[in-house]
Amino acid sequence: LALQDVEIGFLSVATALDKGYAKRMSDLSGASTLVASEGRVIATTLPDAAAAALSEQVIQQLPGTSTVRLAGDEYAVRQVVRTGQVTVYTLDSIDGAVDPVMRNALKAIIWLGVVVFSLAGLASLWTARSLARPIDTLSKSLSEMTESRNFETPLLATGSSLEVDALTRSFNSMMATVAGAEGQSPRNHVAAIRGP
Repeated sequence: LALQDVEIGFLSVATALDKGYAKRMSDLSGASTLVASEGRVIATTLPDAAAAALSEQVIQQLPGTSTVRLAGDEYAVRQVVRTGQVTVYTLDSIDGAVDPVMRNALKAIIWLGVVVFSLAGLASLWTARSLARPIDTLSKSLSEMTESRNFETPLLATGSSLEVDALTRSFNSMMATVAGAEGQSPRNHVAAIRGP
């Protein structure tokens, strides 16, 4: 500054490096801000637990690192401004950025698992009923045949199960053999009584 061509001093225009400055920097960058000088925290917008973990040793290591672990969370570090002894850093929580994505992915996996298990249960139920229905039909036919004592009428194949149809054919063949043997039994008895 000069008064009538005589220099009487100088004027320095500066910005206060306080919590307000850190807050404005955070708003602009979208990340937390740290203002540090000679290993001390001047101002920060980091969460209290992370700010408490900022020791002099940690602050001195920030210029040479891209990540730092504070209070159990990992932060990406970027030096924004360095003027004199003061350095301004932005720190963005990697865990905080990944956590919502991981939570959503876990929810999607859980829902997918529920849907898959539900579909598997329905498919299992359908398969069990498909296999049991022909056997149940055969069982009812055999019960009706036994109750009516009508062994001459062959059982009808269902056509829905190869195994049950094979069993039905075998049963019909057995019944025909038994009926044939029963028809021959009276002749054999008469022949045995008459003699040769």
